[in-house]
Amino acid sequence: MRFFNPFHFGAPLAWLRRNHRKSLVVDGRTDSSPASASRPAGQAIGARHSRWRDTGVRIEGPAVADLTRAFAATWAEAGPHETRTPPPRDEIAAAGDVSLRVVATEPATTGMFRLDSLVATLARRSLWLTDAYFIGLPTYVQALRAAANDGVDVRLLVPGRAISAS
Repeated sequence: MRFFNPFHFGAPLAWLRRNHRKSLVVDGRTDSSPASASRPAGQAIGARHSRWRDTGVRIEGPAVADLTRAFAATWAEAGPHETRTPPPRDEIAAAGDVSLRVVATEPATTGMFRLDSLVATLARRSLWLTDAYFIGLPTYVQALRAAANDGVDVRLLVPGRAISAS
């Protein structure tokens, strides 16, 4: 067990940088983060926060290597570096017929925003997003609306109440 970004008196606001990833990689081959077919709801547990929910997926195949690498990077940031390395993508057998790539980004960067905008532009059938910290910047909302206007099934799951985007 390691503590990610613990409080330090020399940098009292640095603790605000958090990592909310929840992943469970089993034997470097299967990810059950945070839900699976047998466990449909999340891992965020709190007596005061009974309305919390996590969106979870089960991933098998080469993309698990990406999740393992993301975990290893965060683990190394929180303590001494390990000599074990995650298996390469090409050593994990394909599973299913969906191409998948895990994009592990850092908070407070524009990389994910740019990727989300690109994905919204490239979507042809459906674009389902869940984001606990959604910030509806105009260019991002315009990209989502343009996809919906092009016939893409756009769904955005965020905390709060339902609204219509049309």
